[in-house]
Amino acid sequence: MIYAKRKMLSYLDPRMLSVYEESNPVEAANLLQKMGIKYIHIPDYGLPVYYNSVISRLVAQPALTTLVHSSGGTMIFELTDSGKRAEKIEDITPGVVIWTRSTQALVGGRKFLEALRLQAELMDENQISDTRATVPFAHRDFSTLFSNGIGSSFSRPKLDTLFRVEEGQEYRIDLELKGEAYVRILMIQLSVEGELISWGGAWKEDKSINTLQRIGEIILEDTYESKHFAFRFVPLPEAKYIRIGVAHLGYSVLKIENASVYQLHAGHLD
Repeated sequence: MIYAKRKMLSYLDPRMLSVYEESNPVEAANLLQKMGIKYIHIPDYGLPVYYNSVISRLVAQPALTTLVHSSGGTMIFELTDSGKRAEKIEDITPGVVIWTRSTQALVGGRKFLEALRLQAELMDENQISDTRATVPFAHRDFSTLFSNGIGSSFSRPKLDTLFRVEEGQEYRIDLELKGEAYVRILMIQLSVEGELISWGGAWKEDKSINTLQRIGEIILEDTYESKHFAFRFVPLPEAKYIRIGVAHLGYSVLKIENASVYQLHAGHLD
């Protein structure tokens, strides 16, 4: 933070303990402001102090935080009322809309080079994905992916089975997840023609980088209690369709209890 001429408080700082112990997002925001904190930085990888604490609910609420920067899954929120409120515009829970379940072999180990699709099928309503009987080894190299819409290839879905977005609008994806799993949550944005959109423009065959956004990671430890995940974003300028992927790795079990899309409007009530 030397060049930015700002001070940063690490999430490991002992002063943050009082925030992590708080259950009320409003009180958590007050505690942060009393410490002189004006912004919250959320990376695109999972931090237990984020998804296991009040911080995840704090940044999901537009009455408490304003999304000022979003790149990939990385976000920066200002601790101010955005003046917007969330309105539910679509229920995309499996069973309400069509989702695809596919199994993949991950090539490259920790360096991850490619995902080889092994099998794909449309999900049933209330389907639970349980790989505990089929993945006895190589847990790190095997993944099961849930994705809204039809399309065995995550990057080439049938567009009319996805939800549409509008340029310049802010959205929030809410998920309720249950199971025992390490979960990665992914997103792609597509143009009206179905081309993948990267942070530098429309995808071309020789330039496919920066199209797959890892928007979060979460650890599920209880098959009886669900965890909430929320992600706020502003679509890229050329994006018209969004596809969400929920992947769980190796020996694990996962159920998507609920999935909803909210649009944030000025002056609307939650």
